[in-house]
Amino acid sequence: MNLFTLHAGTWVGMDRFGYGRDRSPIRIQEVTPLKMGAGHIRIDYFHLNYPEGVQDKSVELRVLDRNDQILIGVDTSGQVHIFSDLRPGWFEITGSGEPKGLERNPDPAVFLERIYSKR
Repeated sequence: MNLFTLHAGTWVGMDRFGYGRDRSPIRIQEVTPLKMGAGHIRIDYFHLNYPEGVQDKSVELRVLDRNDQILIGVDTSGQVHIFSDLRPGWFEITGSGEPKGLERNPDPAVFLERIYSKR
């Protein structure tokens, strides 16, 4: 079984729980193993659903679990982050609101990369 892995330059779905719930597509900019043991990583990412100017984010996580479909981690404030593939239907399944124009390109990752790759 291939485990779900975050790669720089890819779009994934993120669900975050802790201070309410936050669902958004994010574009992974960099993943850095922190070499602290116990699966600690830092993820730098572009958060699509945040206002312009504050969309570049970084979080340090301890990976709790992962399988072939998701990666689950917890940050230093106790918030749980769940990352998954951004597949066709992700917006409908999560209820996070489909971006305008997506209906012409059913692959959300390809659609978002086309729009945001020049940023």
